Amino acid sequence: MSFLLALRMADVFWWKAKLQPIEFNGNNAVRRYTAGANLTAIMWAGYAVFNAINDTGFELTTTVVTVAALAGGSTTVLAAHKYTIMFFAFILLLGPKNR
Repeated sequence: MSFLLALRMADVFWWKAKLQPIEFNGNNAVRRYTAGANLTAIMWAGYAVFNAINDTGFELTTTVVTVAALAGGSTTVLAAHKYTIMFFAFILLLGPKNR
């Protein structure tokens, strides 16, 4: 989780330094954002599957509620890009389901 957060933070700093002063390219910005969102969904689904194996009932319930809230809340934020929201919600909910 920390590595993905650091990677996305480095992307923000790189954008601020290199890409902000030049002409805005919307397609590249959408691609970068959706790639980060999809990697985050895969990371959370992987966490729900692999780390929940040894969890107690309370920890497992907390993980499932958190992942479900991420999937539900993301519909408003990611609604402008149809394929990203479908992938994001599907991957997030598929992980705990298959545990």
